Amino acid sequence: MKKLILTHDIGTSGDKAALVDQEGRIIRTHTASYGDVFFRDGRTEQDPEEWWKAFCVNNAVLLEDIALEDIVAVILTGQMMCCLPLDKKGEPLYAAITWADIRAEEEAAYLEQMLGKDEYYEITGMRSAAGYTLPKIMWLKKHKNEIYRKASVFVSPKDFINGKLTGCFAVDAETAAYMHCFDRRTNGWSRNLLEAAGVDQEKMPCLIPAGSIIGTLLPVAAKESGLVAGIPIVMGPGDGGAATFGSGVTETGEAYTSIGTSSWVCAVSAGGKTDAERRISKISYFNTQRDSGTMQAGGYAYHWICKMLYARELSLLDGYRQIDQYTADSPPGARGLLFLPYLLGERAPFWDSAMLGAFIGLHSGTTRQDMCRSVMEGVAFHMRIILDIIRELNKPAGLVSMKLIGGGGRSPLWTQIFADVYDLPVSSVACPDHAATLGMAVLAGVAVGMFQNTAVIRQFQRVVSITEPHTENAALYQELFTIFRDSAAGLTEINHRLKKLAPLKSYIGCPGGKRYKQ
Repeated sequence: MKKLILTHDIGTSGDKAALVDQEGRIIRTHTASYGDVFFRDGRTEQDPEEWWKAFCVNNAVLLEDIALEDIVAVILTGQMMCCLPLDKKGEPLYAAITWADIRAEEEAAYLEQMLGKDEYYEITGMRSAAGYTLPKIMWLKKHKNEIYRKASVFVSPKDFINGKLTGCFAVDAETAAYMHCFDRRTNGWSRNLLEAAGVDQEKMPCLIPAGSIIGTLLPVAAKESGLVAGIPIVMGPGDGGAATFGSGVTETGEAYTSIGTSSWVCAVSAGGKTDAERRISKISYFNTQRDSGTMQAGGYAYHWICKMLYARELSLLDGYRQIDQYTADSPPGARGLLFLPYLLGERAPFWDSAMLGAFIGLHSGTTRQDMCRSVMEGVAFHMRIILDIIRELNKPAGLVSMKLIGGGGRSPLWTQIFADVYDLPVSSVACPDHAATLGMAVLAGVAVGMFQNTAVIRQFQRVVSITEPHTENAALYQELFTIFRDSAAGLTEINHRLKKLAPLKSYIGCPGGKRYKQ
């Protein structure tokens, strides 16, 4: 009998599922897509039933010709910071307000004012922002009070699915931290934050450690999802924690960069020191802590420019490597073109939803190859800002390694750009775009006795190559980096004036999804 772990990652644009065997091999993957609904004024919502449909579709594809008794555990991760109210039966009362939604800016500011900026940061390890869950719950209470009153629990995407599978609506510490009503010092719900928000603690899900068995698969859910009733369902961490562990970053001084829709830099901390300026986040990570900073539009900015300039090529050819070929025709520095990747406002380290993107240095000789390269470089420059803060915070221990994961980790050109901009060797791992999958599989495998301990992740996610920085490029990028950093600061006032004059009016439909009309 084979032993297989079934993993699901309920992401921003789709559910990425996989089967992992006892050797750590990803033997089958499939992604079922869904979409955001982007409303005006920065509101983004998703239909939670689309998550469940995607979950079931992925199972049907992955489990074809697979003996169901070979599946020994199911584990999920997914996007965090969502706000989904459920009634007592576990049914959605409203659309899921996603991480990118910024409607609750007033509520976020109020919370920080009530507790004080420093105390808020000490509790959560992060500064307040509209994207987190608690301000969104406050918004619902203020504007949709009937929904708030009917709500039995507020959950994230993966925990909605876990609840349907087991009947238990729970959350791990990682996802709870990004709800912003969790105290990192006590590893429990923050009474002070919840009282300031006017939110009932009874509406919070129960806390279960990542890697613990939530329960077993219910017969009704088994029938709908194509699985066998009684399979253990294991609590997975949020996508950030799954990616961190799955990248093989487990020791102090190790770090990685993840290039997905949103992108981040993360390092295992040398100590408990927090950032006095509250620019980056510090949360618990197993028996230590980790520092991280997330930008809103990393991989998103790259896909945006590719669709703008290479729509035909993308429809015919494979994404990352093909675009690398076009972009490689542009030299380092993109002939003096800089791109500020602030298409969705920005989180760390600026925490400014009014930031806007910009090309700086356009001239008659600029090519679309230059524009593509400048986007890749702009993302790396912004991540360098975050990395420098983490480096400063972790002195004198410093960083000893940097790995690159996520879809962008498949791009040799982007890997080289990061090595040059960071002026650090960058390690490529065996499965850069499946780090979360491997991390989840190991946690679930340990929970059901398939693996002896979590150290096996280093064997599965091995380093396959190291990209050294080019000295000449690193010197050029250091000069461009200072211009980039000054440009981001210098355009702040202009961005705010533009945003006030012309509020966000973008809209993207949700294919196959229904709208909630509350």
